[in-house]
Amino acid sequence: MEDPELILKHFGIDYVNLGNRLTGRCPCHDGADNRTAFSLMLDGYPGTWTCFTRACQETYYADLIGLVWGILSKRSGKFVKFPDVLDYCEQNIGTSPSETNTEYDFLSLSKKLETKKEEKLVLSKRSYVEETLEIPSPYYLKKGFSPDILKKFAIGDCWNPQKQMFGRAVCPVFDTDKDSLIGSAGRIIEDKPYLAKWKFSWKLKTGSYFYGFWEAFPYISESKSVILVEGQMDVVKLHEYGYNNTIGCFGANITDNQIKLLNQTGIHNITILLDGDTAGRTASSRIESKCSNYFNTKVINLAEGVDPDELSESQILSILNKGT
Repeated sequence: MEDPELILKHFGIDYVNLGNRLTGRCPCHDGADNRTAFSLMLDGYPGTWTCFTRACQETYYADLIGLVWGILSKRSGKFVKFPDVLDYCEQNIGTSPSETNTEYDFLSLSKKLETKKEEKLVLSKRSYVEETLEIPSPYYLKKGFSPDILKKFAIGDCWNPQKQMFGRAVCPVFDTDKDSLIGSAGRIIEDKPYLAKWKFSWKLKTGSYFYGFWEAFPYISESKSVILVEGQMDVVKLHEYGYNNTIGCFGANITDNQIKLLNQTGIHNITILLDGDTAGRTASSRIESKCSNYFNTKVINLAEGVDPDELSESQILSILNKGT
């Protein structure tokens, strides 16, 4: 959509055209408190908008899709789920996300992510990782993981005492090009009570990314669904069984930035499959509460003491099919 005014005209919203931008009451909270609180740019960064009184753009994103999202949520009296916003745009405004020149151009998302090097510092390339680790990881081979899946994720043991992950089985984290290393997670090989079970490289921004996203992205985009697990090896095990839309949230929580990344992929459905303990069930409820405003959510609670990476292929199949 080339003309941002068409959004306001479509919804019958009053505004004033100042030449370079449109202004008026914020349509996302019906801002009678300020008749010039809303600003929609026509040049410079056309289609970006701001609410100066309540910062509504921080809730709904400062682009045209976000504006429609905010208006629909205000008029419906509830927080509209993001996939419903996309459907509304295509059916009623005659546009798709890729035609709005916004961040929701899903087909080019990987390229957009690759350009944000200030957010994800590239440490080295996959070839360097493969040279410095013993791949496939002997530690995880003993745990029953296949050599092929460990090689696919470049998981190996680190025995260089000069390295941060010395004495750990390392799970590298790659950017969407599958080649640029942006961090790593290491599992201690010989359990020692004075050392953390998992260690993350200090520059890895776990709250802005998912483990396995670089492998899962094409499958997520195609299926519009994602399986969310806690740990790195939960991801690897489900990928080994063919559930390639699985990603891990680096723990038992999901951040606003991670939810925004999921929104950018255009998913409709999220299945939450965390560890089968009290902490996992509590986290599942918390994540479901945060995600239910955006996606269709389903929680699968495993039996007490069971983690996804401990299940057989037939058990996973049965659990996911039953959804219990």
